[in-house]
Amino acid sequence: MLNPPTINMLGIPVTAYARVDDLHSLMAAIIDAKQQKIIFNVNAHALNMAYVEPNFRAALHFADAIICDSRGVQLAARLLGASIPVNFAYNVWIWDLARFCAGCGYSMFLLGAAQGVADEAAQKLCEQIPELRIAGTHHGYFDRSRSSAENVAVLHMIREARPAVLLVCFGMPLQEYWIVENRPDLAASIILTGGAALDYTSGRLRIAPAWMRARGLEWLGRLLAEPRRLGKRYLLGNPVFVFRLLMQRFFKIYSR
Repeated sequence: MLNPPTINMLGIPVTAYARVDDLHSLMAAIIDAKQQKIIFNVNAHALNMAYVEPNFRAALHFADAIICDSRGVQLAARLLGASIPVNFAYNVWIWDLARFCAGCGYSMFLLGAAQGVADEAAQKLCEQIPELRIAGTHHGYFDRSRSSAENVAVLHMIREARPAVLLVCFGMPLQEYWIVENRPDLAASIILTGGAALDYTSGRLRIAPAWMRARGLEWLGRLLAEPRRLGKRYLLGNPVFVFRLLMQRFFKIYSR
């Protein structure tokens, strides 16, 4: 299904893909046609942020598609009387994405995280998928202002590499703002946001145990791993997210 339905979540259209292969087929069509599309990912935290921050909400609407990357968003769809069958959580999906790229001969560029993390992630991916072509890597700790020398150099590196898929992992909302601002100079067909994807792939961050993921408790695993950074997001943010969804469903209130 190349034109799956979208679900309005607090004013943000989230695409409800039925299968991972449906998104991969769409990406292949875009790459083969030498077009360019932006695909952002959202979780409950992102939708909460978009609810109160107009600039971030506008940045999300700049995307050509928005995909679900958390069990919380899948559960939210049910609360709204809808369904999102596929959760593109990067700690799992990045391996499927890499296999898809390798199978089709598409290259990937990994951008973001601390010094050395993108290189480590690329190494881990290539160890498991030797035929994968990594067009380039670069850390995310550079001056990202539009006209800075460092930003221009990174854009030049991407332009020289001309990857089929560019994965940008600065964290929300920095990655979205950077993509929107620099899109005219991003020489890639598919531009993805990945948050902490490179940290997980490299092994710098631990993935929640399988039993937690199977029960929709991956957020708890992340909370236990990073309580100071994620405590407010999950313990306060999740109940607020549910409340806002109820307001949407029963009172048609989508955003502030």
